[in-house]
Amino acid sequence: MKRNLSYIIKIWYWIIDYIYMFEGYLQALLHKKAPNHYSDTTKEKNILLIPGLFTSWHFLQEIGNYFSRQGYQVHVVPEIGYNKNSIEQESKNSSIFREA
Repeated sequence: MKRNLSYIIKIWYWIIDYIYMFEGYLQALLHKKAPNHYSDTTKEKNILLIPGLFTSWHFLQEIGNYFSRQGYQVHVVPEIGYNKNSIEQESKNSSIFREA
């Protein structure tokens, strides 16, 4: 019985992960640009959102929203896309932000 419950819990967390993943991909399709409050130039501190492998910045949007509310200007690099490139290439893409 205890072992079956363990499998059920694992399956439940697996379902939650896939729902979160689906939501992130859906956000990427529906909202191409970052929210306007991310680029509030009155904020002095900066945060750069760099997504994980095969994800876009949309998966980090909740974190970005949190830091934006805390007074940070949040930046995304659309050129990273779904982060499928090598570390060297992504470093070049994020350097576009650093040089701006």
